[in-house]
Amino acid sequence: MKHHNQFRTALLVSIQERQAQYPEMTDSDFERALRTLADQSERDRARRRRAEDDAHWQARMAEIRQRRDAENPNLTVLQQERLEAQRKRQEQIRQQQEQNRRQFEQERAEREAQRKLSLRMIDAGYKTLAKELHPDKGGPPEVMSRLNRARAHQKRMS
Repeated sequence: MKHHNQFRTALLVSIQERQAQYPEMTDSDFERALRTLADQSERDRARRRRAEDDAHWQARMAEIRQRRDAENPNLTVLQQERLEAQRKRQEQIRQQQEQNRRQFEQERAEREAQRKLSLRMIDAGYKTLAKELHPDKGGPPEVMSRLNRARAHQKRMS
């Protein structure tokens, strides 16, 4: 609490000095600047906590693995090598799955882009033909209705 009060006092003095230096700035400007600094400080603290937590859990998992391996002194060198090979294979599988997921997402995005482009092409072609075949322009109504059905069918298919 003592340090907190010292900090608040130093902050207030600093604010008063800044107000003397920059009389055109309002209290809300200083308040906004202080809030920004506080928010940035909180984000930095949270980032450090996450990094510490990650490091803690990684160290904990390594400790658990070492203890597990130490508790199995009966494992032969061959068995230990098999366990290590199994761990590596599981990691390779996980990496392959992640790569497959990324590739699937890319392909899905590409298919969606192609679908949108197809719809635009259908609409552009429809507008061009509708200008020529519309009954108001002298075209037969059955041809226009056939064009409308063809457009609806193409949109469903793409």
